[in-house]
Amino acid sequence: MQEPSFETPNRRGGVPKRLVFEDRGMIYRQGDRCREALLIESGLVRLSRLHADGREVIVDIAGVGDIVGNLTASNEWTATEEARALGPVTGTAVHSLFGMESVPLEFVQALMRRTNKLKERLVSHLVESVEQRLARSLHDLALAFDVPCTHGFSLEVLLTQQDLADIVCASRPVVSLALNRMKECGLLNYTGQKICVHAHAVEAWAKTLHGEPALLSR
Repeated sequence: MQEPSFETPNRRGGVPKRLVFEDRGMIYRQGDRCREALLIESGLVRLSRLHADGREVIVDIAGVGDIVGNLTASNEWTATEEARALGPVTGTAVHSLFGMESVPLEFVQALMRRTNKLKERLVSHLVESVEQRLARSLHDLALAFDVPCTHGFSLEVLLTQQDLADIVCASRPVVSLALNRMKECGLLNYTGQKICVHAHAVEAWAKTLHGEPALLSR
């Protein structure tokens, strides 16, 4: 089956187009020219950027209510990252702001959520230790993935340690040390590309770190 694509003409006043992507389905590639954005209704989208030296770095994990793709007022936008489905994803294609007589409320709300998320992430990177950032990210990701764990924990996060290192802007060895400490505290376990998390216990543990000196370098 051919994957849905954003490479469709911009339509004024047309009926919103609903798109479905299979697990690992490509939504758009870095460098693609996109006319539309995707308002996510279910599932998660992995946003990553490929650097000149060949390294692929995760930029963000977008979930329900988030919007990815062309968020500009231009009729065409060159994607600065790759967007790929993590599990099945459904969403509505939102036309770019170019030529719009009015902006859909959902679009505005999604943009506000994304802006607030980026602000919180910036503040977190400036003032929190790696452990605090990791705990916050694991809690949010566990709730976003919402995959029941079969190993005695509450939820599973389908990401690798390197993926988490990218998200919290730390090196993999430092993140591995932090995960080991959390594992020793009984908050999580990991196997392969799955991290099993007691989501609410991780959140509570993160709060105890406030006021402590950072145990791991940023």
